[in-house]
Amino acid sequence: MSLPAFEWVSFDGTDAGTDLALGIAPARWLVVAPQQAWLNERTEAENAGRGALIDVSGRWVPVDLARNPDAVNAAAPLDVILWERDVASAWIFDCPVLIVRSQDEIRLLVEASYAHSLRAMLARL
Repeated sequence: MSLPAFEWVSFDGTDAGTDLALGIAPARWLVVAPQQAWLNERTEAENAGRGALIDVSGRWVPVDLARNPDAVNAAAPLDVILWERDVASAWIFDCPVLIVRSQDEIRLLVEASYAHSLRAMLARL
């Protein structure tokens, strides 16, 4: 199952307004699996000209961790990386990934153009 992902670009300096936000550039945040209330607030802010909400869900592809969880955790201990946060970015096997805690489950998302490479690497382990 794919997780929805959005970028919030602030025109007025207002931050993303959620702990799930990952700062990716000045005045720009990535938010994975946001609550509907957050989406509604950002849409209102966008309509008021205070920023832009961009759906980037297709950019991130989920990786099935159930097939080989030990291989992923050996390369990058996901629970340690997420220590006291719900989202983090990292590089695993030279692939850009997002590590997301959603509903008490840790999920790994890889940038779509790297998905084949990451899956091939995991299959070899």
